Amino acid sequence: MGDLTLRRAAEADLAFVMEAERDPEASPYITVQPRERHLAALANDNEELLVFELGGCPVAYARLAGLASRHRNVEIQTLVVTERDRGIGTAALRMILSREFGRGAHRVWLDAIGTNARARHTYARIGCVEEGAMREAWQLPDGSFDSIVLMSMLDREWAERRELRRR
Repeated sequence: MGDLTLRRAAEADLAFVMEAERDPEASPYITVQPRERHLAALANDNEELLVFELGGCPVAYARLAGLASRHRNVEIQTLVVTERDRGIGTAALRMILSREFGRGAHRVWLDAIGTNARARHTYARIGCVEEGAMREAWQLPDGSFDSIVLMSMLDREWAERRELRRR
């Protein structure tokens, strides 16, 4: 994989974002948003849409929330990778964590659908800790229900992991 870059999304990126959300491998695990909701996020100080590029081409996007919270809790509401099995999701998550902890976040959290093994494995490998589950809170396309697993990382845990990687 080449150099992955991160930037704030602009209105011109919404076509990519909306196409990524409709990917059949991603859509069962995320809340697909209308264009108006994405536009609102671009104008909201408490939210941010990020685009990740490889060689100038978008390959992932993330939506963050809680940026203006006095509690310093940032939520990764959505992370969608369109180029899978290349380490992009892991690299993107590390970039988000580095950025947000560098900006003063105390806790960064996200959730994953219980059957989304790929996401849960990536989050755990990075060092996110499972906090619990909301039982049968997500309805899958086949009509069955799945749990939503809450995971997070604290600023001190991020600092410890970074220190270990330096050794």
